[in-house]
Amino acid sequence: MNFNLQEIEQHLDADLIDNGLKLLDGSDEQAITEMEKGIWAFQLSNGFEPAIELSRKKIKSHSCDCKAGMRGEFCNHLTALALGVRRKLNKPRPTKSPSKKSNTSKKKINTNNILALAGHEELKMFVKGFARSNRQFSVALKTHFAHLFETDDLHAKYKEILETAIKSCIGRSRRHLTAAKQRKLNKHIDALINQAEDGLARKFYAESFAILCNVIEQVTPLTWNAYGSHLNERVDRAFQLSLQWANSELPPELEREAVKYFTDQAGAFKYRSGEKTIAFFPLLIALYQRTGDLQQLDAFIRFQLGDDSMSQSLTRAWNAFHLNVAELLKDTELVDSILEEAAFDRFLFSRILVWAKQEKRTQIIKQLFGLAKEKNPTILSQISREADRILFDIALEEKDAKTISRLAPVLFMQTREASYYHTLISFTEKKKRKKTTEAFFNLVLNDALILSEFIAISDLMIEEGLETGLLDFISKRRSLSLLKRHLESLLHFDRNKTLEICGELPIHFLNHHVGYANATAVAELVELLAQYEERDFVKKLAKKLIEAFPRRRSLSVQLEHWI
Repeated sequence: MNFNLQEIEQHLDADLIDNGLKLLDGSDEQAITEMEKGIWAFQLSNGFEPAIELSRKKIKSHSCDCKAGMRGEFCNHLTALALGVRRKLNKPRPTKSPSKKSNTSKKKINTNNILALAGHEELKMFVKGFARSNRQFSVALKTHFAHLFETDDLHAKYKEILETAIKSCIGRSRRHLTAAKQRKLNKHIDALINQAEDGLARKFYAESFAILCNVIEQVTPLTWNAYGSHLNERVDRAFQLSLQWANSELPPELEREAVKYFTDQAGAFKYRSGEKTIAFFPLLIALYQRTGDLQQLDAFIRFQLGDDSMSQSLTRAWNAFHLNVAELLKDTELVDSILEEAAFDRFLFSRILVWAKQEKRTQIIKQLFGLAKEKNPTILSQISREADRILFDIALEEKDAKTISRLAPVLFMQTREASYYHTLISFTEKKKRKKTTEAFFNLVLNDALILSEFIAISDLMIEEGLETGLLDFISKRRSLSLLKRHLESLLHFDRNKTLEICGELPIHFLNHHVGYANATAVAELVELLAQYEERDFVKKLAKKLIEAFPRRRSLSVQLEHWI
């Protein structure tokens, strides 16, 4: 729990506050002591000793040896301590007598000091006057303290507050929302969403529901004309909190209200632009599963799919959602029908694949691929990369070595990700690893690029005794880094061929690469050769390089001591 001491009443239940005050008034306040800087403890007569740690008047951590405190809850004892500490900190310090030397003139004029000195009524009048003259401050004030206003219609309360915020920040025209206008509005939206999150934690479900509904309903249409993704991020956060809210222990009447509201909103035309309708799908699943009315949800989806004005893209999204509901209803006939349609629609196929992969519906993926292979094989070639990745992930989960060995080389060449190679090696029998490594080596050798991922393969080539292939690769690709990495092993395997490459490769490398760093890379190769007792060769190579590149001063400086 992390909140300011001055805002205790906003974060704790009224009953907890009352109990804490009674406990504090019935105890000796002198028992509240600051043990260390920022750490306060309260020695109660009943034997309990609550403690809190403060950081800039915010409760950073707390502990109490009562049952509630042991569970990590904020108990009556902790509440009494927090109220007592606040009372102590808020007490004005005794003023020094005029005869003594005073440092009052040195006191800084900052917000904390002004708030400590200003009278309650005086401060109240100032806030009222400033709110009249500053619209943004007025809106911020209403937004921050909205929860204090008790009303029977929470939805109308937050609708009014958000409408005022939108009007004050962006005006009447909503066609083009600049970044500056959004920054103003974002502060108010964030304040409301934070209140909803806090209400959710404190189980104020009705208040949270009203805030989240208004943010989704009023801010979503603004995102169509917004510059950047700032407003979209706020809407997405509201949807995420709504899903968390829908999975909470809601009162039955609020649950029914939420089902009706989110169902109506999911079918509303205004959410179709930008496909924000999709964000309602997880909410509807969560709510209808709670109420046990999935048949009613199925009927609602069928009604939506019958709307001819819906875009093709959104229709596919509803079909994918319908598949999810059909699975929950165990309606195999409907599942087969949607999958068969997807086998002839590449975009629906992709949507279902993404959903099935996220939800780990392996059986759906296999069934979809089976239908496509049987009825429309061309669709698999159209989405080959995406399909191969998903099939590879399934094979990995099921430890299907045959499928892994077929797909890993293909995906390696598509993505240049060495993880596919490592996965294949881990599923390959030890006696077959040499052959597998050689096959991967041939793939890379015939590719147009020098792959950084080849370093991992080169290490295994040494382990599997494929030094000949590695020497050919280094010679063909002019890879100085690989030559230095495996110089010792290659000299031991074939000294003459390795030295031949060492004599040719640096010249080619320096012809194509200039700069101090590249000269240093060549000098490092010469140093390595000297470590392996090839000093005669090193002397000839150093002389050859200095003569070949007389203007490369950095190279001469690093090699001249070998001549």
